[in-house]
Amino acid sequence: MAEPQHSSYEREAKRLSDVAGSEVASVIGNPRSIDAWRQRRMYEMVDPIIEAHRNATWLTVGDSGGDAWFLKSRGVADVTASSISTDQLSALQLQGHLPGVRLRSINIEHIDCESESFDIVFCKEAYHHLPRPAVGLYEMIRVARKCVVLCEPCDHGGRLFDWLRVKAKSLLRGGGLEFHMFEPVGNFIFQLSERETLKIATALSIGPLFFKNFSDFYHPSVSEKCIDEPFPRAIAKLGIGVQDGLARLRLMSFARHYAIIWKQLPSSDLSEQLQKRGFRRVDVPRNPYTSAQEQT
Repeated sequence: MAEPQHSSYEREAKRLSDVAGSEVASVIGNPRSIDAWRQRRMYEMVDPIIEAHRNATWLTVGDSGGDAWFLKSRGVADVTASSISTDQLSALQLQGHLPGVRLRSINIEHIDCESESFDIVFCKEAYHHLPRPAVGLYEMIRVARKCVVLCEPCDHGGRLFDWLRVKAKSLLRGGGLEFHMFEPVGNFIFQLSERETLKIATALSIGPLFFKNFSDFYHPSVSEKCIDEPFPRAIAKLGIGVQDGLARLRLMSFARHYAIIWKQLPSSDLSEQLQKRGFRRVDVPRNPYTSAQEQT
């Protein structure tokens, strides 16, 4: 019989407690590293939303500290950082890294907040760690007033060279296929699907959605190096470039994507700015059997 879903949460909470004070997000602890460059590259893709909503209330979920730190560095005034355990976040705050950030212990599958408690919910690389990610997504949508911003690994589309990426990860990181399907705390790794996100938004009659696909490259021995070192930097950028080329030729799926789910219609200026940054707007079909008032 399968173990209870909460077991993985308990193991992750214990892990965060064990590493509190020693495991620091690269954008905070090693800002000149290639990994920090990778993280900033992902964060900066949603700068138009940050710039348009600096005075909004933001909730980060599954945050190891880097998300809240980046938002504050961009001038966002009201940030609440959350994780299944606040031990790691509290340690960072004691070290002076998260000034003015509120901390909350939150289980994303059961967020102990009233509906529309925050303007924007930001989830970066946490969705795929959840035991039941669809439950977590519904909860994020429930507590958001304006939108939910997700940055996650893409669900592979079965293209010709997708198998090559999995094989390369196996060779570079070790372990068989099952090591890339499950994680140490016991969860199956759910990758974000554009189609599934659209279906959820359609069922809830919310939207529009904005999607952006992009490539990424990570290897521990490369990512810990300084961005100023030519050879490691060239490897990281080459890894991204090769994947970009194969993806544009439709020979490989993009590795990651942003999915922005709007509950309130964004301004025309913000919509234009996002599209200039490479986001695609997808309008959600409206239910013809319900009134317009019911769908707002």
